[in-house]
Amino acid sequence: MQARYYDPLIGRFYSNDPIGFRDVHSFNRYAYANNNPYKYVDPDGQDSYLVSRPLSFTSKANHNFIVYNAESLGDPNATVRSFGDVGNDTMGEVNANTTGFSEGTLQTDTAKWQSLSGEGSDATFRKIEATDAAVEKIADSLQGGQEYSAIPELQGGVNSNTAAGAIAQKADGGYPFVNNGVSQPGSTVTERVKFKEGN
Repeated sequence: MQARYYDPLIGRFYSNDPIGFRDVHSFNRYAYANNNPYKYVDPDGQDSYLVSRPLSFTSKANHNFIVYNAESLGDPNATVRSFGDVGNDTMGEVNANTTGFSEGTLQTDTAKWQSLSGEGSDATFRKIEATDAAVEKIADSLQGGQEYSAIPELQGGVNSNTAAGAIAQKADGGYPFVNNGVSQPGSTVTERVKFKEGN
């Protein structure tokens, strides 16, 4: 294997990579791939996340987005992918130039992601157990142009939570939401999201 070693004395796989302190959650020198390298791999040492933050107009519902290429929680060099209403009530990936209902979404998501590097963030997350390349490929293959609605469970269509949840679920087969006890409208209808052929 050359990159992973098993120590029968402690009963764990470990990696001899140089240690650089990133945050208190990543300082276990002996943990590699959730202590199960046959099921999980982390070839580049980076992680992907489904992140959830409170909506600006209510504390009773959250907006979700995808982050990958993260060396640690809140990594400012990570890639943040946000989705929302890109105009004409259609869902797609939002960017810094998006106007209308989802204006400023990417900037807010980026700030909330970076807030996870310190204390007191109101953002929550779940790790996506897939490689960064796999998460990126799935996010790139998401088809925009579907009908956007704020509460897809009641109104039909999809929204940002549906898109982000579908990407996370397709990547690792896990939950399409962050288990934080806050409503994430749209995260229960991820089967409505369409991906390009071959992905």
